[in-house]
Amino acid sequence: MMHKKYKDKFQEIILENLGEKYTLHNTEESSKYIFGFWKHIAYESDDDRAALIGPGPVVFIKDSKEYKMLGSGDLVYGDYFDEFKEEDAKNGYDGWQSLEELKEGILRRKYVNEHDVITVVFRAMEEIGEFQFNLDHVDPRKPMDTYIFLSESEEARNKVIWFLEYVGVPHQIKDTTNIIFDREIK
Repeated sequence: MMHKKYKDKFQEIILENLGEKYTLHNTEESSKYIFGFWKHIAYESDDDRAALIGPGPVVFIKDSKEYKMLGSGDLVYGDYFDEFKEEDAKNGYDGWQSLEELKEGILRRKYVNEHDVITVVFRAMEEIGEFQFNLDHVDPRKPMDTYIFLSESEEARNKVIWFLEYVGVPHQIKDTTNIIFDREIK
């Protein structure tokens, strides 16, 4: 739910820190804070192409009545994180999206996020046990374009191939251990 009372101030801080290509997307309230989450104006909020490394959400601290821009790590560690961790635990959330949710997000964005692939890998590990893998870019000069999934585990490769086919992401298999796919779905 968007908190109108804080919306203008959050937007002002986002513009000041991130520029005109970013806007307030959503707010969430915990017992101590109200968070203002931003997104790129041209991309969905969950799209890697719009991600910035470093800045986190804007926060209003209820006790001190202070607004501030968090760093991305602030929401992962400490008091801010603890607020959401407790709520997630109450609701039984394990931190991972279901395969159906991943598919829905990819098809909506027409783009495969890194987290999508990592989630598939960790779901596969729940089923078949741990395995070694690497997720890399075919051309490191163009890191957003094409991924390569590498693993010696045939079961792991089969799980990733199954998921790519389930979503409809074209891929190719190279040297039996490498699966190459474009992140953008055309």
